[in-house]
Amino acid sequence: SNLGKSLIKNKNKQQQSKSYLHTTEGPKIQSVIDQNDIEEFMSLAQMSNRQFQAERQMNLVSETRLVSRSTINTAVQGQTYTPLQLPKRPKWDSSTTAEQLQELEHNSFLEWRRQIAETEENSLDKAVTPFEKNLDMWRQLWRVLERSNVVCQIVDSRNPLFFRSPDLEQYISELGKKFVVVLNKADLVDRDTRLKWAEYFAGEHLEVVWFSATTEQELIDEGLQKDSEFGESFNSDPAYIHSSSELLEKLSRDFEGHLTIGFVGYPNVGKSSVINVICGQKRVAVAAQPGKTKHLQSLELSEKVSLCDCPGLVFPSVLSSRAEMVTCGVLPIDNLKDVISPVEILCLRVHSSEFEKLYGIQLGGRVEARELLGAIGTKRGYFTGRGLPNENKVARKILKDYVKGKLLYCHLPPGHETPIEEPAPEKPVDVDEEFFAVKAEPALKVESDGVTYEGGFKLTKQDKRELKFAARRGEDLNHKLKEMQKKKEGQGFNIRNRNHN
Repeated sequence: SNLGKSLIKNKNKQQQSKSYLHTTEGPKIQSVIDQNDIEEFMSLAQMSNRQFQAERQMNLVSETRLVSRSTINTAVQGQTYTPLQLPKRPKWDSSTTAEQLQELEHNSFLEWRRQIAETEENSLDKAVTPFEKNLDMWRQLWRVLERSNVVCQIVDSRNPLFFRSPDLEQYISELGKKFVVVLNKADLVDRDTRLKWAEYFAGEHLEVVWFSATTEQELIDEGLQKDSEFGESFNSDPAYIHSSSELLEKLSRDFEGHLTIGFVGYPNVGKSSVINVICGQKRVAVAAQPGKTKHLQSLELSEKVSLCDCPGLVFPSVLSSRAEMVTCGVLPIDNLKDVISPVEILCLRVHSSEFEKLYGIQLGGRVEARELLGAIGTKRGYFTGRGLPNENKVARKILKDYVKGKLLYCHLPPGHETPIEEPAPEKPVDVDEEFFAVKAEPALKVESDGVTYEGGFKLTKQDKRELKFAARRGEDLNHKLKEMQKKKEGQGFNIRNRNHN
């Protein structure tokens, strides 16, 4: 009956509300990164508990700030990247009630949002990138930092500066926690580049560890173990890629008692994958799209070690283009509206030979985004209903291949420049000179043995027969020819040009 179904449904909801083991309480948290001006205004108004009344007869002036696409060129040599301050949890003690703490967090977060808005207003030639705007997501980060004895920030080793957050490092230092930067996806970076980055981070007094969750997972699947484990390179080589056991040994070194290791960082940098290979089996869900983890998750690795996985958060920063965030895999590629700007960055960074080898095309040098998309779309058969290359479909495929590492580009530390490939030579335009040549006046002759016509249209045998009979009747042949052409056009026939038959 309907009553029984309602009781069962209500009971299931109550059970679900109590089933959040090893996570924070409450339903699933939805990450909020991209908001338009109206949504952001309403969000801030709701947080401020402000009331508004409609006013009529008001003249509004809309100001639109555009970020120049020419700044994309500067992102190839050196990123114009400025990290901003992160929201910090207000101080509290045992006498603070839950309601008071919630209000303190709410007010502190609102003030932080206002500071970000002021920074955006003062940045005339740049833009504040999309960042996490949901307070509940930042609460997950605060709880992970408070629970952990050692905090690991997972960054993509292909572009460490983009994923690094100096303010997070300072915040962790203020909490008195040990901080380690784990450079994941190190198998995509050559040894020479790793040595340059190791030298740069040594100058920054940061402890870094090179790691590859993908390689470790392959070894686990094949039942193998990495060679030279705990060997000489483990301690001396700054470009050495650690195994999962070596990483765990390095994180737990010089620590006694129960250890909790927290993993934080941007979405899609591989935090959950690192945890899975450390555990030796799949313990947390992973996905290709960013933002799979929604809550912090605590895992007991042993009696002395626990792992804590934090949802990926997009930290605020100032960039010359938000397309940089797309190429780093932070923003979902399937939701993109502007696909040309990120592809322009790829054309400037990735060598044309990489595109030619992966997609089987011929470029001959650096090309523009639309030319690249057209070449790949034609080669793969990706066309729209109008017969044109499907640029959106091709662009999304290229961007996903770039994020996965199929199209490889690794950033160098500051002070090292990557040369830009020379543009491809201009292709000569294939002009059909005969088609554009001035046509002679059409000539129509009717003789006893048939009809001779020289002009821009082709005559069938039936057309010639009609013209021959019209000549015998004394009609104007040019007028008759025009009538025949109009009749064919009216019946849906295409009179074809003789030069293109």
